[in-house]
Amino acid sequence: MRQGLYTTIVLSVLAAAFGVHAQAADELAGVTAILKSDRAFVPLRLALEWLRAEVRYADGKIAASRGNDVVKLTIGRCTAGRNGRMVLLDAAPFVLGGRPFVPLRFVAESFGALVEYSSARREVTISDGNRTASLFVVDYQPGWLTYMGAWFRADYPANFSVVNRQVSSTRPDSYEAASFISADGLVEFYVFSPQWRGESEWVKLLPGEREVDRSTEETKDRRVTHVTVVGPDQAYPRSWVEVVELLDGAPNTNHVFGIKYANQAAHDKHGRRYLRFKASLVQYGD
Repeated sequence: MRQGLYTTIVLSVLAAAFGVHAQAADELAGVTAILKSDRAFVPLRLALEWLRAEVRYADGKIAASRGNDVVKLTIGRCTAGRNGRMVLLDAAPFVLGGRPFVPLRFVAESFGALVEYSSARREVTISDGNRTASLFVVDYQPGWLTYMGAWFRADYPANFSVVNRQVSSTRPDSYEAASFISADGLVEFYVFSPQWRGESEWVKLLPGEREVDRSTEETKDRRVTHVTVVGPDQAYPRSWVEVVELLDGAPNTNHVFGIKYANQAAHDKHGRRYLRFKASLVQYGD
């Protein structure tokens, strides 16, 4: 079911994989803030690079600077440094999926930016000079992060990397689809969820691929199609399910989930997480 859209400018994470479209202008597309210990946390490098600060991170120690302002933090510690003075934090920086997360308000305000949080909209807004970015805020989930698309959000394993796909035609600062690739590179999860209805790049055969299975189930309200293809020389299987919601028998909205895996062992290893990923989808309408 689609929900009303929270007005959210979202950010970019990573781009690299076959068939990926150009990055949207906003470097924070897809990123959400994490609510932990009643404080909003954001990925270290993405947030500080958006603030145009220089960052050094090694052995759990973080040093960031912009102009004459210098901030120092340590993973797991509630003490920090701001321009040579010690500051007590309400919550300590932490690592999730190999990525360090820092308290947004402390870091942003240390560099002169403004932070506003709306609990009603679950949105945190950063203002820095004439630039503004807003992030949807999600609750902390051990081992999981949340991706915010133009018209959807979905949870994914925290140690997976993110590939933005298919820039939204109605919200060009964000995306209608994304892929999530396991740390070992053996599995890729995919989701496509446009504003209403659209064509997913995932359902197109790539060079050398061959379809090996297709089935369709239809009721008066929806049509569900399952497809499996194999890569050149059976290098990999790739499967997807497309769900088309019907209105008076005609296609209305749709979304696609997909998985690509190197072998059955890789599929078995990540299968349960793929099911959780699919179940987490929240769609938005205008």
